[in-house]
Amino acid sequence: MHVLHSKHKKNHRSVAKLLIGNRFRLRKRKTSNKDEVIDKIINRLNITEDVLNGAEIISLVGKRNLVIENYVKVVDYEEDRIVVKTKKNYLYVEGSNLKIEYITDEELRISGRIENIYFKFKYIKQEEV
Repeated sequence: MHVLHSKHKKNHRSVAKLLIGNRFRLRKRKTSNKDEVIDKIINRLNITEDVLNGAEIISLVGKRNLVIENYVKVVDYEEDRIVVKTKKNYLYVEGSNLKIEYITDEELRISGRIENIYFKFKYIKQEEV
């Protein structure tokens, strides 16, 4: 290793070249795009991409209680069928004695005897017979 004294009349760049070689260059940091930033957030927080994008989260407790998170609105509300609009689909809940226990801006809870849960891309109004 070279010892540098103030007697040397070399500029800072040549001193740096002497110490670390000719590879001394200042490089601009590459800016990452939106997808790379989102991927880093997902990996660091250890969450799935669906949750990050606001996908619906459905929690069924037995056959009596259903909690739906990240819904858009309630489209149809009857005793035997409740239809909930999500971002991409319509969620159909069928059963008997169905009622909405509580509803907030982010989640709702349905109770009653739940028999079927399914998704459709379009809302089909139940025809009255």
